[in-house]
Amino acid sequence: VNASGNRPLDTIFPNFTFADSGTYYIYFDIKREYWGSEFGIAYDMNNDGKINQSQNGEKAIRFKSAQNGGTTFWNASGTSYTSTTPINSGWNRVEIKFEPYANSGIGAISIRFKPVNTTTWTTLFTNIPAGIDTSASNQKNPALWDQVFFHFTGSNSGLDNLEFWKIAAVPPPPNNAPTDLILTSDTISENKPSHTFIGRFRTLDPDSNDTHTYSFVSGAGDGDNGDFMITDSTLWSSIMFDYEDTTMQYIRVKTTDQDGASFEKAFVIYILDVNETNPGFEELNKSQVKLYPNPASDVILMDFTEGASIKNVKLVSMDGRLVKELSAEGSHIKMDVTNLKTGNYFIIIEDTAGNRISRKVQILK
Repeated sequence: VNASGNRPLDTIFPNFTFADSGTYYIYFDIKREYWGSEFGIAYDMNNDGKINQSQNGEKAIRFKSAQNGGTTFWNASGTSYTSTTPINSGWNRVEIKFEPYANSGIGAISIRFKPVNTTTWTTLFTNIPAGIDTSASNQKNPALWDQVFFHFTGSNSGLDNLEFWKIAAVPPPPNNAPTDLILTSDTISENKPSHTFIGRFRTLDPDSNDTHTYSFVSGAGDGDNGDFMITDSTLWSSIMFDYEDTTMQYIRVKTTDQDGASFEKAFVIYILDVNETNPGFEELNKSQVKLYPNPASDVILMDFTEGASIKNVKLVSMDGRLVKELSAEGSHIKMDVTNLKTGNYFIIIEDTAGNRISRKVQILK
């Protein structure tokens, strides 16, 4: 009665200087009489070689089975948790599951029991705070735990079959880099305004649950990256293209998974020719539009055959912005471009029926 004892944690038991997010299991058989039996782990802070029942300041985690069938658990910070679930008289197998990296680093503990020589476990506590502090210099720090102790209040009480198990955390599978990048469409018709949708990127990745982001990247085949933009996984134009100026554009794109592994690929975007002499635009076609000089520096002149029903003429930048617009009257139009910057532009001519044709012009200063 009122017997206490302790044993140093030696090479038989694992130390608690854990360096991973594994799980520790503490098993023991315990038998209680009278006011109960207690078992726990401690830190011999005063280095006297023993853990006295009254020295609660040295005790870390501890478990007590009481005569009335209730159980109490104290965590490393001294907080107690009580369960009214009756624990059987006689010998019982107790499991303390200790997960030091859980609960934002203060640990988590779950406890269950079963009568020895049976297979059915009963849960007493689930995921309660372990109350640990890995930076502390007292019993709160598992790295300092160096004793196991017990206390009995009955002559028939007992402790047996003490076991420690450490189950290392199962590491996540290695991340594999993407293996290919696919663009669902690689064409765009000429004269389309900027912000025209072209296609969607799709990544081939051995890790089926990976997520990916897409970006332009420097390297072979990146010459026209600036003429496009990527939104999420979609490719869009950022300027207006003219087939008579270029038939192919070159971009280089990188796909990156959530762990930073990536794959790069160059693409050719094909500019599709559009029949700018629209068959339905017979009157304007027959008018044989003459546009000069091209390149221009101060003015752009346009001549039309007499009788052409021209409505307006627009000057549009390569990114689709309207720069100038003139209403057309007669067979001769003069557009002042003195204040415009050097660059490529489109002249869009519209007749009264709504038909349009475009011509690319260059302004040089």
